[in-house]
Amino acid sequence: MERRAEVASQYNCEANLKKLTKLKKEAIIKYILNLDLRGFAPTLSAIQNMANKLLTKCGGNQVSKNWLARFVNHKNKFKT
Repeated sequence: MERRAEVASQYNCEANLKKLTKLKKEAIIKYILNLDLRGFAPTLSAIQNMANKLLTKCGGNQVSKNWLARFVNHKNKFKT
C-alpha cells in the first residue's frame, strides 16, 4: 500500500502486538494512583478489567493473560 492511500508509515504506528496506546496506559496509571491516594489498594483484577473496558470501548479484544504481569513489572511508578 502507498502512503498516498493514507496509510501511516511504520514509524508512526504502534506495534501490532501493543493493544493499548500510550494514552490508554497513562489513563490506567492515573486510575491506579488515584485509588492509592484515596487509600484503596487496586486489585490486579480491577486493573485488568479497566484495560479490558478501554479496549472493548474501542472495539478491540481483551488483554492477554500475561499482559498484567508485564504491565506492572515495567512501571517504576508502582514500586515502593
